[in-house]
Amino acid sequence: MNLSETLKLALSAITAHKLRSFLTLLGMIIAVTAFMLVLSVLQGFNTYIDDKIAGVGSNTFTIRRFDFKDFKDTDTLAAAQRRNKDLTMEELSFIRDRADLIDEIGGLARRSR
Repeated sequence: MNLSETLKLALSAITAHKLRSFLTLLGMIIAVTAFMLVLSVLQGFNTYIDDKIAGVGSNTFTIRRFDFKDFKDTDTLAAAQRRNKDLTMEELSFIRDRADLIDEIGGLARRSR
């Protein structure tokens, strides 16, 4: 069998079973569309995550009363907590009023009681 006979046989099988051919084609179209949709959603999700991570990157800094990783035991940590008081809303307002080159300034409060 040569190539032309093979193509004629394939086309005759397609035309003889029109419903089967249509359903096969429809299944392939649905599968490819679903695959492309999933890829698009994943790409959008990755872009969203990258943007969120970039938002906490080099253009962001944090002011804390002390750095937790500097303390090896609970005694020095407790002493630092007594010595370094919490930042207040007045201090946040002070920084906000004087930081002309900063676009956004916000505060975050955490309590563990």
